[in-house]
Parts: sequence; C-alpha cells; structure tokens
Amino acid sequence: MEPQKLFSSIPKHCQGGHYATLTLEEKKAIINYRRQKAYDSLNEVEALTQLAFWNLAGNRLYYAVYHMASALLLDKGFSARTHSGVIHLIGQNFITKGFLDKSYGRLFTRLFDLRQSGDYDDLYDATEEEIIPLIDKTKSFIKEMEGKERMGNAFFVGAFFRQGGERKKTESGQ
Repeated sequence: MEPQKLFSSIPKHCQGGHYATLTLEEKKAIINYRRQKAYDSLNEVEALTQLAFWNLAGNRLYYAVYHMASALLLDKGFSARTHSGVIHLIGQNFITKGFLDKSYGRLFTRLFDLRQSGDYDDLYDATEEEIIPLIDKTKSFIKEMEGKERMGNAFFVGAFFRQGGERKKTESGQ
C-alpha cells in the first residue's frame, strides 16, 4: 500500500506526534511517508533553482533534511514536537555519538537558520552562491540518514550501548 494511503488510515490522534499507540505497520507507513516527503522536497529544489527562487530553494533543502531526520528518529523510537527538538535529537543521538558526521550537524543548523531567515527576515534574500553548494551536501546527508534507518534498530541499539548510551524504550517494549 502507498505511504499516503496508509498514513490516511492512521487514527488522527496518532498523526501529530503521539506514537506510543502505533502498530508496526502504521509506524512504517509514517516513516515511508516522511522519507517520500524528503525526496519530494529535494525534487522541488531542482525546479526552484531553475527559477532562481533562492529563499524557497533553501526552505525546501531544510525540509528535505527535516523530513528524513524525523523518519530516522521515529525508526529509532524517538519523537520530537518541535523543529529544534528534531535538530537536538539528531545531534544528541547520532552526531555526538559518531553515527553521523559532525559536518551534518552544522549543515542541519545552517539550513534551519537559512529557512528562518528566508521565511521571516524582512531584509534577507538567499543567493545562488549560498544555496548551490548546499544541494549536494543535503543530498549526502539525506542518503546517510536513510542508510542508518535501513539498518534497523539492532544496529543502532547495539552501537548505542557500546557508546555508553541509555536504552530508549520503543513501542514494542524492546
């Protein structure tokens, strides 16, 4: 079943970040839906750069990373209610523990700041020189996160314990 159709079948009370009651199938549907949103956002960047809409391209780069990060976090049993929370959890659980390169943490923060400035600062306009170098870095970051997601919980939990982390209880109680 397509992620969009599965997602629409998830009870409304579970769609806003309350994941404790999700079935495994529902959880997978949300992860796939977020993964697809990440790639859709990347595709939008291509069109926006052709039109020289640099603020919007920066916005879509940020959301590509945000959606994939949200998918990765859900895959590993974490949930955040805010954008800053997603950035924090990726930093705390993946970057500081060495699962993702530190440059990706800086990139995520840079894209967040770029989106904030482009969306809310009256006197800010992103430029081609700012956006173009971020595209390939964003694509690499997304692929890296997706690779961690596909390894499954066994990889992360085992490596997490070797790094001295505390175990996070997931929906399955494991």
